[in-house]
Amino acid sequence: DMKRGFELYQKAAGSGDPAAVYFVADALLKGLGTEAHPAQGVEMLERASAAGNFMATVQLAECYDTGVGCIKDAARA
Repeated sequence: DMKRGFELYQKAAGSGDPAAVYFVADALLKGLGTEAHPAQGVEMLERASAAGNFMATVQLAECYDTGVGCIKDAARA
């Protein structure tokens, strides 16, 4: 159940787990288990990336490269 999975990851993200923050960000970007909220997804990717999550850093760069959830910014990509 994707919705339940999203809720559980959201709870773990609230405790600061960088991997959980990344999974919540990915779900928000893609609408997995929740409605898509790309801008919120980018915010969560920034948090996870700052906490050292490599996958969040890669996906954040892709967002800045394509303009998904943020203003396209080649310098930040």
